[in-house]
Amino acid sequence: MTGWAPVKERDKVGVALYNYLVQEANHLQVYIGDKVHIFEECEDWYLGGLVRNTGVRGIVPKSYILSQDLESCPGGAVVQEATAMLREWGRMLRNIYVKRDKTTFSDIKLFSDIISDQIGFRASLILGKLPAEEVRDIRTKLTKQMDVVNHVLQLDLVVRDSEGNILNAEETSAVELFRQHNLSSERRTRNQGSGASRSNSYMLLLSVKNFTWKRSEDMELYISVYMTGGSTAEQRAPRPLCENYVIKWTRQGMAKDLDQLNNFRVVFTDLNKNEVSRSEGRIWLVCNVVGDGNYQALASEFQINKSFSRNDIATFKSNLSFRKPLGVAATEVTDYFNQTNKNIDGGDKEFMVPFLPSGSDAETLENTFKKLTSEKREVIKAQGPGLWVSFKVLQGDLTSMQEGSKSHLVVGRPCIARKIGFPELILPNDVRNDLYVNIYSGELSRLNKTADRNVEVVIEAVDETGAILPNAISAGASAGLTSEFSTVVYYHEGKPRWNEVVRVLVPVELYNQVHLRFTLKHRSRNEAKEKQGPSPWALAYLKLVNESNGTTVKDGYHDLLVYKIDKKFDMSNPTYLDLPSIKTTQSHKVKFLAYNNSLTLITKDVLTVYTTLCSTKLTQNLGLLSLLKWRSEPDNLKHNLTVFTREVKAAEVVKFLPDVLDALFSILMENSDSELYDNLVFEALIVVIEMVTGDRFKQFVPVLEVYINENYSATLAYDKLLVVFKDYVEAATGNKNGSLPISAVEIKRKTEKLAQATNSLQFLFKFVVRSRMLFAALNGGRGAEPFETKLREVLFSLVKLMFGSQQDLQKIQESCLKHIVLAVPDLIQVFPRRNLAEILMKMISSLPAGQLTEQKLSTLKDLVHSQLFLHADCRQVILPVLCHGIDIVLKKPSDASLAVNATEALGDCLDKMFNNKVYLTNSDDISTIIDCLLRTVIQCVANRTRGDSKAPAVVTNMISIFRLMSTQHFSAYIQGFQPETEAGRQNLLDFVMEVLLMFKDLIKHSIYPSDWAEMTMLMNAVVLTALRHLSHTIRDFFSVYFEHDAWNNFFECAISFLTQPSLQVEEFSQMKRAKILSSYGDMRKQMGLEIKTMWFNLGQHKHKFIPSMVGNFLEMTLIPDIDLRNATIPIFFDMMQCEFYSGGSRHGSRVSLNSVASDDRIAHKGNFKDFENEMISQLDHMVMEGGKGDGMYKDKFRDILMNQCEHHMALKELGTVFVQTVTRLMELLLEYRSIRQEESRDNQMSCIVNLLEFYSQHRREEMFIRHLKKLYDLHIECENWAEAAFTLEKQTTLLRWTEENLNPRLWHAKYADCKIHRELKIALYVEMIELFNRGQMWEQALEHCRELAIQYEEELVDFYEMAKLRTLEAGFYENIMTRLRPEPEYFRVAFYGRSFPAFLQNMVFVYRGKGFERLPEFQSRILDQFPTAELMTKLSAPTEGEMDQPGQLIQVNKVEPIMQVPKRLQGKTVDQQILNYYKVNEVNQFMYSRPFKRVGSSSSEDENEFANLWIERTILVTSHQLPGILRWFPVVSTEVFELSPLENAIETMQNTNRELRNLLQEHIHSNSPVPLKPLSLKLNGIIDAAVMGGTAMYEKAFFSEEFRSTNPEQRENLVVLENLMAEQIPLLE
Repeated sequence: MTGWAPVKERDKVGVALYNYLVQEANHLQVYIGDKVHIFEECEDWYLGGLVRNTGVRGIVPKSYILSQDLESCPGGAVVQEATAMLREWGRMLRNIYVKRDKTTFSDIKLFSDIISDQIGFRASLILGKLPAEEVRDIRTKLTKQMDVVNHVLQLDLVVRDSEGNILNAEETSAVELFRQHNLSSERRTRNQGSGASRSNSYMLLLSVKNFTWKRSEDMELYISVYMTGGSTAEQRAPRPLCENYVIKWTRQGMAKDLDQLNNFRVVFTDLNKNEVSRSEGRIWLVCNVVGDGNYQALASEFQINKSFSRNDIATFKSNLSFRKPLGVAATEVTDYFNQTNKNIDGGDKEFMVPFLPSGSDAETLENTFKKLTSEKREVIKAQGPGLWVSFKVLQGDLTSMQEGSKSHLVVGRPCIARKIGFPELILPNDVRNDLYVNIYSGELSRLNKTADRNVEVVIEAVDETGAILPNAISAGASAGLTSEFSTVVYYHEGKPRWNEVVRVLVPVELYNQVHLRFTLKHRSRNEAKEKQGPSPWALAYLKLVNESNGTTVKDGYHDLLVYKIDKKFDMSNPTYLDLPSIKTTQSHKVKFLAYNNSLTLITKDVLTVYTTLCSTKLTQNLGLLSLLKWRSEPDNLKHNLTVFTREVKAAEVVKFLPDVLDALFSILMENSDSELYDNLVFEALIVVIEMVTGDRFKQFVPVLEVYINENYSATLAYDKLLVVFKDYVEAATGNKNGSLPISAVEIKRKTEKLAQATNSLQFLFKFVVRSRMLFAALNGGRGAEPFETKLREVLFSLVKLMFGSQQDLQKIQESCLKHIVLAVPDLIQVFPRRNLAEILMKMISSLPAGQLTEQKLSTLKDLVHSQLFLHADCRQVILPVLCHGIDIVLKKPSDASLAVNATEALGDCLDKMFNNKVYLTNSDDISTIIDCLLRTVIQCVANRTRGDSKAPAVVTNMISIFRLMSTQHFSAYIQGFQPETEAGRQNLLDFVMEVLLMFKDLIKHSIYPSDWAEMTMLMNAVVLTALRHLSHTIRDFFSVYFEHDAWNNFFECAISFLTQPSLQVEEFSQMKRAKILSSYGDMRKQMGLEIKTMWFNLGQHKHKFIPSMVGNFLEMTLIPDIDLRNATIPIFFDMMQCEFYSGGSRHGSRVSLNSVASDDRIAHKGNFKDFENEMISQLDHMVMEGGKGDGMYKDKFRDILMNQCEHHMALKELGTVFVQTVTRLMELLLEYRSIRQEESRDNQMSCIVNLLEFYSQHRREEMFIRHLKKLYDLHIECENWAEAAFTLEKQTTLLRWTEENLNPRLWHAKYADCKIHRELKIALYVEMIELFNRGQMWEQALEHCRELAIQYEEELVDFYEMAKLRTLEAGFYENIMTRLRPEPEYFRVAFYGRSFPAFLQNMVFVYRGKGFERLPEFQSRILDQFPTAELMTKLSAPTEGEMDQPGQLIQVNKVEPIMQVPKRLQGKTVDQQILNYYKVNEVNQFMYSRPFKRVGSSSSEDENEFANLWIERTILVTSHQLPGILRWFPVVSTEVFELSPLENAIETMQNTNRELRNLLQEHIHSNSPVPLKPLSLKLNGIIDAAVMGGTAMYEKAFFSEEFRSTNPEQRENLVVLENLMAEQIPLLE
């Protein structure tokens, strides 16, 4: 068996094929489908870990694992990105939870479902079993959701292409990247449901599942989309928008057509956006249910009469059955259309459409609908009858749906229910010839009946001979074609409203011969007994074509006359056609009007129908019809063309666009009278083009293009079109040559027509070019030169047009410039592209200065996108004009919109130039842009305003220009300044300064949003390259002719670049850091080396940058990159040398002392104080405020500089001291910074005091005051009033009692009005006195009052303030004598172990307790600050092992302050109340004792204990008196000595006598009653000692003969003890 080896990169991920559940050590248990990370392999085994649980590792057989290539894993890059993002989110969410970031976490909770979806989507893509369309949708959802969550988590914006893949910044232009960032940002912040619709058409895909209403007869369901809403009664009534979808439903509760079972699907197509918007009305899905009105009668009759055959039954049923209303199911679907993309393509959920049965046979379906949809009606119960359906709302038309991404939705060929009317877009191949007839209503007389009839209307299509057209009538999309259609019958209704739509299909050639006949019948249930159908009692008719002018019947309502039929009338002989059919306003005096053909007009009756023609072959417009049939009336051609141009509406023209164009070009080519007809045809043509290209009908532009490319066949039209167009141009410009003069009216008319023609220029040239190409194809390319000449003449006439400055020409010029660019793709097929580019540039250049500037820019911008720009020879012509135009606008940005257009045009140009593969960009193209625009763009960037929303686009253009520049471009541009001359060098200096200042501003004020990381990094890469070029320029041209500002700005700009947040990769997530380093590397290192090179190229000028550059260089070296630090820290040593040797002569920094003459040596400065002071100042600011630096930097700084100092003879001593000083400062600053992040205020105060001592020692007033303020704030926060006052006292020592102005360093934020020393010092004294008062340290307050009194009394002579001060003093004196103050206890605290901060390690402190705080409370407080510390239980000194151990040990014990009575009170009788203050205040010596028995003592257990009680006394001295600026100070010296038993007894007696004397004095001298209890307790303890026997034990222990004989040296101490005992007797008495 071979050993283990790492696996190949591509095999590092595998999937388990089988379960492997071996229960043994080191085996990895996997289940089918588990993903495994593979680390190593041997012959038959893998070593790996589960992806879902990275902590589980083990071996698994190779045969159980299928290795997968990471690159080719299903789902591709999007899955890999999702995997990385999910891991990143996991880490971030954990951190958010740990930090208790409630705001972000509450936002994230809203997206928990999204994150779950992400995991599911990712799994689906990895599975790789989905259809391509669904994969695309899931990828889109996945990327959208990733972007949303990234936004909430404040992660970087991910820029994607249209497929959702991440854009590669290296292969994408800066302009394109910027625009994609904008789009992605808008897409991410925009509501996912919003956004412009891709199409204005909608479709409703309906699937019918079940109808749950049971009846005893068969039914028919008529389903359609209806609209309600409007001002008139007709508009308020439900209006059908589409054909009906008809389903036959059996009485058994199932579909009659079993083949269609479970597949009742219909698409209601071409619903217009305006129709379905709520503003127009409400949209309903309506199902009208119709049954057989004679069913019961027929059924009973057939059961009785058994003689009928099946055929007889079928015949009778068809004749005798009539349609009866049963009810309506309806629901509103408006919101499904108007909730835009959120629910569009959604809603595929099964639900019930509520059903309401008709109230009676007389209730119309329309009234039932109104009842059902009434707002007052109670909600239909869910368990009631209804129509169960599901549906989707889809965008687009049927063609796009069948061929596009939603094709799977219309699979299975659902029924198509077309719109009643034209869709928005009619394509040439969309041939349609439908007439929709809505049998709307009737008003019918009873005649000889006692009640209103049960009216049935039967519609038929009949020709002029009376023959009924078979298969001409359709009841709906799914219904077959029949010869007739019968309406629903309403019981005894004289004014029925049917509102039923049928489709009439008549061949186009028969339209003028066919009419619609409506026969009215009376239906009843008695018909079954008669066994024959009813005869019609009346009729009405409608002709399809208007005989007077040949136009098809108009859309709209038609009130038809109703004729009563006699029994003798022959229906097969349509004699009624000679009678009027349409009701007029003429009133009849008689009720009946009889005719001689067995017909009688019922004058009051009317049948109302509504027709809608949807035909691409028939027109209802006379002007249009006359044009289409121009050959039949050649004499009226001129009139017809004029009428067409003037009167025909666009809505009619677009329906017949191919036919109209065919007619126009036929007239143009077939009429020899060019002078008469060419202009008319030309004007008609431009009217048609203008109609199609207008905003309302611009969706017909594809129809026009299809016509030109596929249907257009006029091969010679180009010649006439060019001649006519040129004639119009020359008429407008007054340059008409050779022909007769024309009138001013004609000129004005032609000028107006020219305006229309220029709007149609694109399609005019399309017709010309297509015509020419067809001619050339037929004739082998003949006639190319004459055509080119004629086209050139036309183009030059347009150039002449541009010279005009008249107001009426400007619109024509603007339109011409706008539309001629659109014709470029066609023109370059028949005209030399270089010549075309030159002519277009002449057109733009010919415009008067300042005229149509915006349109010029727009045209140039469009040219950039044209095919001309693809070719270098054309770009040579276009680019100079483009750059010049942009330059003029950007230099004078008076018009903001112009500047925006210019910026956008330049961006488009630069975007194209970057795409070298397509555009084959050459060096000359780039040079043209640079020479003309580089400096202008730089100045635009420099002069931008902060809030300018368009500034990022300008900056992006600048980035693009710099990115396109090669080293040769840069060198050539610099040489263009002619730097060898004085003027050229000055100009170059201005340029360099502009660029450096602009870069510095860009870096400081980020122009892009913080999450646009890709854009920011690209900018940084460009800036880095540009700064490298500039560094060479500065070295080459501004070293000999030294320019301090240029060098200084370079250093500042470069260091700003280095230290900007966007390059600090250490602070980024692992994923982002890896991505940046792989794409761009660490740009800080590259810039650091450039800065180092520049510094050492300064030579003798280095001293000019010290100390000003120290802070900048320090900031650079503090960046946490080891290579950068190694490279740049030596610059500091070079600075030290420069300042050390600065003075009389200027030598390089590398000069040694021995090489300098003695005279020069005397002139040297000999120190580097400026450098040192600046270094200390900047370190404090950067480490403390900026959070920069670390322990590694401190060590690296010390090692590098110490090594260099040791090898330098002159700097060895001074340099070593400096390095030690700075290293110590860094230690203190780093300690404070680390402690500041903790909650321990005490440790923060300690660090600040250490810093204060450092700054005081080095006389750094500014830093000293700054940290004093921090200490003061901490004390106030902790209510340490006395310590806060002592802190202020430190600051007052820097002030004087004079009228001098304050140095700005001494200004106090709280007392901003105090500008002189005395004012500020008085203000601080007043505050100190108040703080001492609050801290009950009235003695200190009085001391400062005395100093203040001198100023008020002698200097300021302000007796008002003096009086206030004396009042305060009186209160303080009274408080001292009368108020009881807590006597805080003091505690010794020792910290042992290496885990404590450095300023605490193995150190001993004395702490001042708070108020009445005692040892247990104090211990708890200290241990709370150090939760992991262990409290030592013994007072013995620690061992070496305990001091070096890694843990934390704390030793706490109480100490007694040693009172130091002031000299002014010594030897005087002083009230104890006064002395009590000095017991616990103004002390710096403390003691504590430890009793022990001397080892080896011969005394027995029952002997007197006092004789052997020894005391170990420890005296501690602190660094400062307590209280002070801290509540604790370190112990600076310790003295330990022993007290013998006799000395201990003497001390005890002295203390007892002193306490007794004090108690007695209180009783004797007090003016107020004093409690007796303390005195009585004391006396009782002395006289009758219950513990240890009192003085009697002393007598027994020390006054025995045995003691005297064995300790003769203690004779004097025995005398002292005797005297103390004797002194106690009178006190007791």
